[in-house]
Amino acid sequence: MFKSKPRVGGTKKYDFEKIKSLKPDLIIGNKEENDQAQIELLKTWFETSNPSWEVQWMITNDSKNEKGEMTHWLTTGNTYTDTDADGNEVLEHHIHDMEFVDGKIKKINVYSRAKTME
Repeated sequence: MFKSKPRVGGTKKYDFEKIKSLKPDLIIGNKEENDQAQIELLKTWFETSNPSWEVQWMITNDSKNEKGEMTHWLTTGNTYTDTDADGNEVLEHHIHDMEFVDGKIKKINVYSRAKTME
């Protein structure tokens, strides 16, 4: 599964334009790994695009994986709002599926689709 995902680089050298083109909902910078210029670039991007998520609903669920082991999940439905490069408001519906192991997030799956105008 990992081999099919787009590559954007590592923590020290990454392709910022490729990251932007993927329209991520979450970017994590590590002050020990990323230099200050990288942290500032990401901070400015989020400040100028002003992304926000409003949780509409959430549910916990347990299920067995392919090995028959019990897994624990939190699923949330969110309204995502952002501003594109032209200053237009962008609205999307997001579903976040988070798998927890020993009280920590192990995996996050994000699904999104454009919100239709009403």
